[in-house]
Amino acid sequence: MNDVSKKDIYSTSVRTKPNTFIGGVAGSINSKDLLAQKLAISVSRIKMFRIVNLDVEATIIGTYGIPSNCFIDNANLKHFIDKDRNVDILQNGSFVNCQNLSVLELYGLKSFSGGGLTKISNTKLTQLYFPELISISGNGSITNNSLLKKFDAPVATTWPNNSYTLAQNPALELVNIPKIQMIGNSSNRAGQHLFASGKVNSCVYNVGIGCATSDNGGIDVNLLYVINSRGATVNFIP
Repeated sequence: MNDVSKKDIYSTSVRTKPNTFIGGVAGSINSKDLLAQKLAISVSRIKMFRIVNLDVEATIIGTYGIPSNCFIDNANLKHFIDKDRNVDILQNGSFVNCQNLSVLELYGLKSFSGGGLTKISNTKLTQLYFPELISISGNGSITNNSLLKKFDAPVATTWPNNSYTLAQNPALELVNIPKIQMIGNSSNRAGQHLFASGKVNSCVYNVGIGCATSDNGGIDVNLLYVINSRGATVNFIP
């Protein structure tokens, strides 16, 4: 696969436009069957498959979740783009230690699943935009992304009580979660969810107005942490 030309080397149903673009993985995912196996879907749902250079392009019908450990430790993965918003769930380990992943477009994502393990970590991502995400959950769900500058989940309403959910992302400049009224849901969460996140003296958090009084009438303890320890600016959105 090292000498693949810019032309398609394998293609089916060229009349169908692709809606799924997976960069850099054609060396290991070079057929419809292998893609179906990787995504844990029926091969009949893949209506078009082709390889361009080292990238996979496909047309996938219907919604699906990214399975547990789907791309874990995959240094070849460069991008995953879901044009038709078919991906609705991320399972544990979905994009963990994907050191060259720079683009992740999952605009139909609605929730993280599996609770206790990381979903997105050690990537080259600079922004994450999840316009339909409702629930932000999981221990260390989005962590150790050293280049991540923006996390935007404008309609998310639920942040369950896990630990280090959006932690150790030191370059963050904007966290937009204006519907979140409490970060976590117990007294054991002080500072954990946002630990070591946010560019020092430069990060802005847009959160729901409820966060201003969510701790016995006081500001959410995680937000107090980023204010006092990271110099963050917090805007409480009515």
